[in-house]
Amino acid sequence: MPIPVGSSYEEGEFNLKQLLLIARRRAVLIAAVAVAVTGMSAYNALTQTSEYQGSFRLLVEPVTTDNQLDALTNDRQAGQKSGLDYLTQIEVLRSPALLRPIIRQIQTQYPDVNYGTLVGQLTVTQPKDTKILDVRYQDPDPQKVKFVLDQLAQGYLKYSQQERQSNLRQGVEFVGNQLPTLRQRVDSLQRQLQTFRQSNNFIDPESQSSQVNTQLSSLEQQRLEIQKQLAETQTQYSNLQGETGAVAALSGSQPYQQLLGQMRDLDAKIATESVRFQDGNPAMESLQEQKQKLMPLIRQEARRVLGGKLAEVDNQLSLLEVRQREVAKAENYWNQQLKRLPVTARQYTDLQRELKVATESLNRFLETRENLQVQAAQKKCRGN
Repeated sequence: MPIPVGSSYEEGEFNLKQLLLIARRRAVLIAAVAVAVTGMSAYNALTQTSEYQGSFRLLVEPVTTDNQLDALTNDRQAGQKSGLDYLTQIEVLRSPALLRPIIRQIQTQYPDVNYGTLVGQLTVTQPKDTKILDVRYQDPDPQKVKFVLDQLAQGYLKYSQQERQSNLRQGVEFVGNQLPTLRQRVDSLQRQLQTFRQSNNFIDPESQSSQVNTQLSSLEQQRLEIQKQLAETQTQYSNLQGETGAVAALSGSQPYQQLLGQMRDLDAKIATESVRFQDGNPAMESLQEQKQKLMPLIRQEARRVLGGKLAEVDNQLSLLEVRQREVAKAENYWNQQLKRLPVTARQYTDLQRELKVATESLNRFLETRENLQVQAAQKKCRGN
């Protein structure tokens, strides 16, 4: 009876068919070669011809690295069924390309073994509802059964290690090919965000909303203050055109008050001298002449004072009206900003979200590449 065959076997991430689909990165790990009982059975009891059969099992599981690569390519593989194609894997294990190196090792002791005789006595099946492949070989010679199964287990293990190393390299290459595009995407979004902020004088939605409301509140206070000043100045202008306002304005003019004082002094002298002299008296005529000369000066000074005051108030009115228009223009601008705020805030949020997604995607690819490189290096060291 053959001695039970046992070995450890790790399958690569990709089978032959799946190597064409690097983006899927679904792979298998032949985590262990479980030993099945190698039994002896008699297939032809009547002729007493003994036929021996041995077997081992390959445990097939997903690999952590594959899950990482799947996460990177989920969008591209949406709706596709994941998992190992067991039928294809069985064909790979029975393929001439894989079995030829193993057959050369078998032929060192059994030169009569060739590909045809080997696959004719070799069966690889998948037990129902399992992730296991069952490898069986039968021959009348129990020692040959053991030797062939040993060589098959070693060959499958070597194939698995080589395939996994190759798949890890392909994984690094795949991720590396994606990185330039991802970096360009991140850079492009960063530039778009910077341009958006500059063109819209935009920091972030919260700050922008606070800035707009602060500006509108300040402008409202300015508008109310200007309206108050305009009302007061317009009243002052109207008053200057009336007697009460004119008197008030002239009372504040020192030159006018001096001239007015001189007129009062002349009037007082004329009143005093009229008691002593007749109207035709030269002294009286001199006083009257001085009075006649002083009156135009008083009127001229009054016009000058009132005109200057009116001009000053009128200028104040003009300045207040200019400020009123500027404030109204500014209020209109900030009201437009307030109306546009939901749109610009949404555009900013969309850009921020796209940049965040792109950055996270780039970081995932960088992390995955690093993990793949570490695993490839570890595999290479173990292989050496």
